[in-house]
Amino acid sequence: MLHLTIAGPGDAAPQATGYLNHLAFACTELAATRARLDAAGVAYEVDAAGDPLRVQLFLTDPCGLKVELNFLG
Repeated sequence: MLHLTIAGPGDAAPQATGYLNHLAFACTELAATRARLDAAGVAYEVDAAGDPLRVQLFLTDPCGLKVELNFLG
């Protein structure tokens, strides 16, 4: 189980994550996810990871934690 919270504006400043580099999630609905991130103004990078059937989105949460979203096409 992973608990994430949403902080209000100005409530959270990026902090060092120690040994934790990033979290990765298996996801579905790539187009809908990208649309939602775009609508929210969340910056992300796209990588095909050398596999045309897999797309990865990389973003950073408001506290500075890196998040990897994996989609199989």
